[in-house]
Amino acid sequence: MDRTSKRFKFIQWAYVCFIILLGMPLIIIAIHKFITLLQVSTAQQIKGEMVDIIVLIIMSTLCRSMPIYFRKDQALDVSIITYFAAMLVKGPWITIIIITVSSMFYIEPEKSTGRIRHIFNIAFYKTLFNNSNYIISCFVAGLLYLALGGEPGNLTLPNVLLPAVGFMLPAFIVSTLILGILMMFMHPISFRSVFKTTIVSILPSLMGTAPVGFFLAWFFTMPS
Repeated sequence: MDRTSKRFKFIQWAYVCFIILLGMPLIIIAIHKFITLLQVSTAQQIKGEMVDIIVLIIMSTLCRSMPIYFRKDQALDVSIITYFAAMLVKGPWITIIIITVSSMFYIEPEKSTGRIRHIFNIAFYKTLFNNSNYIISCFVAGLLYLALGGEPGNLTLPNVLLPAVGFMLPAFIVSTLILGILMMFMHPISFRSVFKTTIVSILPSLMGTAPVGFFLAWFFTMPS
């Protein structure tokens, strides 16, 4: 391996570690926020909250386990549907917990190789990086959702539309750019090419998953 290859390898690893170090503290903060919420909730509220979270975790795990393949080497990860629903119903911190827990249980068939991917046969740093990517993307987009007037649990139309778009679009952009920058370090491609590919990949994903996620959130807010 020549000096240039070693340098790019070092930059690649430094970037992976940087993303992981950004994502992991958010999990700790999310757990603290969740424990604080439980401490000020009644037993009935805790029961309802836990049921919703468990259902969202199960649905998120299933979505991550069943990506929609366009071809053998390209698939749409539909887990953003449940992350979007969780953001609309529960807010950013509980969404981070749902992302973290569901990442431990998903089982994904990989059509290009024919093997089954799960947490026990993927390098641990890859699991941490992928999880941190989801967490950072949803956290950044979640802050924008709240800044635009989003209120978790309130899906009143048309007030919810701007905050909802304010979550979905940045979540896709941030997630794809995090992966795109990693690809730049791994392969000789330009940032312009990564950005163009990002925009092209966002539109069909956004149009296909946003309505489903909204109706899922609406289902959770229906009176029992």
